[in-house]
Amino acid sequence: MSVGEVEQTIRATIATDAAAVRREIRPFRLLSVRLVAPFERVRTFGADDEPSDLSFSTNATTWVVRAEGTFRDCASTCSTYWLAVVVVDDSRGQIVGRHAAGPMTLDRVDH
Repeated sequence: MSVGEVEQTIRATIATDAAAVRREIRPFRLLSVRLVAPFERVRTFGADDEPSDLSFSTNATTWVVRAEGTFRDCASTCSTYWLAVVVVDDSRGQIVGRHAAGPMTLDRVDH
């Protein structure tokens, strides 16, 4: 994938999440994009740009993206957040993980 393709993947998911919550929490902005080799340890940063306790690695070449926008994750309830670390598989072009790096709020779920 190119950096542009990675950006389009992230932009599309943020647009979908913003439509689901019917508002834009923050405008889309890429903060960093990094290509990571398989099994390379990645340390993430929080909303204050300080290193977090979270680190990870994957068994594939991935893009690790730090972005602002509107993010939404739902399980039994839905959480929204404005800053995330998103991991995109380079060979498939799919988001394989994301983690909230910014404050979360809970949204009402309409069934």
